[in-house]
Amino acid sequence: MRAREILEQVRYLIGDPSYSGYFDLNRAHRFICASSKHRFTRQSRTGVVFFDSTTSSYSLNLADVDEIEALYIRGGSGGGSWVQPVQSKAQASPPSSAVLGHRYIVATSPGGLWAAYTPGHIATATTADGNGAVTAWTQSEQTTGDVALVVDEDLYYTYDSTAASWTVVTQSTSGWEALVDVSAREFEHMQGSLVTSTGVTNQSRPRYYTWTGGATGSLRIYPRPDQSYDTKLSYVARPQDLTDSAYPLIPPAFQDMLVNLTAGYALQRSTDSATIFRGDRLVGEAMKWVSSLNDFSNRTTQSVDRTPRPFLR
Repeated sequence: MRAREILEQVRYLIGDPSYSGYFDLNRAHRFICASSKHRFTRQSRTGVVFFDSTTSSYSLNLADVDEIEALYIRGGSGGGSWVQPVQSKAQASPPSSAVLGHRYIVATSPGGLWAAYTPGHIATATTADGNGAVTAWTQSEQTTGDVALVVDEDLYYTYDSTAASWTVVTQSTSGWEALVDVSAREFEHMQGSLVTSTGVTNQSRPRYYTWTGGATGSLRIYPRPDQSYDTKLSYVARPQDLTDSAYPLIPPAFQDMLVNLTAGYALQRSTDSATIFRGDRLVGEAMKWVSSLNDFSNRTTQSVDRTPRPFLR
């Protein structure tokens, strides 16, 4: 359910059709995500960054990431510049599931809002209405050699502007390999051996990484890559404030506890003792569900800005 649909159920539960308490909903959302040991927020995604041989430092915005659990590489891919991922290359017209910012490689015989687009070009959702439905798109073409992740295939493709076509990138190594997370201080010691006494830069398959600078910081790897590599990030997502068309991180099968906890918080702010009692009962029921979901696996990671997370231990 979207946030507005959850609030509709809360209104029914508390008997107030005018209620619009996003404060209570976001408070409940954050509490459940944290108190369930982030069972619902552990995620992974590929295409966060594309390592190449030109640098060992990459600027990233990880505002939606609370903890980095692991960083993996796979490759190399033989070169090319990394571009933002696309959702699919099989769509000839805008899909109804698209959201603002989604990108698609236009398939043959385009139609709908893409009718005038060129197959092989990338369509990007640029405007959405109040319900989150995409209403406008832009078309762009990549440069020959650019590489993009196609999300629904979990494969990388490289672009040829002459033919306006995309070809699967051949992987020299099929499996994912985890890099070792080291502190910034340890990384600086490693950097000292990056350049030889003759001024030649050592380049090979990366083995280590460090993250500095908080949510919008710098990812540094060692050694500097000798070629291009795919990446995959395993992480704990940071709950974002929910608005009308947003989806909570909690899956649909467990959203009843989110409804109950939100309703309980709303009723607890009443001045009527009977209403407060109803709120306490709803909160208590939600707490029982949350405690039953706890994942007691060992937690050793830190937040992206290296802040210890004691409640996860």
